[in-house]
Amino acid sequence: MKTILETTQLSQPNCSYILDLIHNSDSRFGVEIKQIDESSEKSQSIVISTAILSEFINVLENYYAKVRSGAVQEKKHLSPSDKKRIQDNYLKGVDIKDLALQF
Repeated sequence: MKTILETTQLSQPNCSYILDLIHNSDSRFGVEIKQIDESSEKSQSIVISTAILSEFINVLENYYAKVRSGAVQEKKHLSPSDKKRIQDNYLKGVDIKDLALQF
């Protein structure tokens, strides 16, 4: 059985997060994060052991710094028509460097 020692709720439109500091019956501590999708009324949860919690936080801070600095670029997806144009141009003998510049 787990005992909840502290709870924090974070909300944004259509979704909220509940973060619980928990103490398990085997004398271990952990953090449980529950995501609640308010539009579909579904929820998911994950329990993070305190043994890896500081590492988990470091990774999240690293990701946050990259996102804030703009170091992370969105992946661009090609439409089916773009894929077809690339294929056609490649089969016509257009150099791969030139194809990369086009898209």
